[in-house]
Amino acid sequence: MPIVEVVATGLGQICYRRTLEAAETCFITDREQPTTLTFIRRDTVEFTARPLEGWRFKEWWWTSGIEPAIRGPQNPAIVLTLADSLLRAIFEPTIERVRAAERALGEAIGGLEMAERADDRELLVGYTGSSALKRLREA
Repeated sequence: MPIVEVVATGLGQICYRRTLEAAETCFITDREQPTTLTFIRRDTVEFTARPLEGWRFKEWWWTSGIEPAIRGPQNPAIVLTLADSLLRAIFEPTIERVRAAERALGEAIGGLEMAERADDRELLVGYTGSSALKRLREA
């Protein structure tokens, strides 16, 4: 039976349902611990990402041992479970959330530059008026 590990960057709700079922199951993402789901081989499963307040959904990353990687913003995403897989939901902070953090850090508004770290666990926020690059933890 294929196992799908679901992980997320940012905060959101992931809902899934097998195509032949009407009911869906939802859970809030946990950036520290993946959620493990088990499906029957060849299940067709629909995953829907719903961002929490202050976040927006960007894209899915789907990888498995026998299928090519899928990456894209389609939401919901429909996948066929053939092998153990990893599904990553990418949520980004909204500009309102970033500006609120900017104010909390006591920085002047303007000249905002953002870059994601490779591990997708932190958002780096830099200010053109400052030589220091402040680290904003997704919280």
